[in-house]
Amino acid sequence: MKHSEYIVVKGEPFCLSRGIEKLKNGDVKKKKIKTVEYVKERKFKLVEVDVFDPTIHHNFAYKYLGKFWADIVTGTLYHPETGECLTSTQIQLIVE
Repeated sequence: MKHSEYIVVKGEPFCLSRGIEKLKNGDVKKKKIKTVEYVKERKFKLVEVDVFDPTIHHNFAYKYLGKFWADIVTGTLYHPETGECLTSTQIQLIVE
């Protein structure tokens, strides 16, 4: 079973740990993020993400997590429909 090139690790913050260097390739979109302090434009890519469980030592270690907007600089993931940030409640992607 082939897994995605975009990976998060189970038990760690849901931010890309593999594949971040490939985010700049392909279809990159400008979107806005909102915090309590500012609204800022960033570049994002919609990617399919797998979660890797390091306690499992075979192909079942990878499970499909879904499609998410990934910040191409930080690897931070955002839910594509709600804009929810998977690593912080203090930041949100503005979904238009």
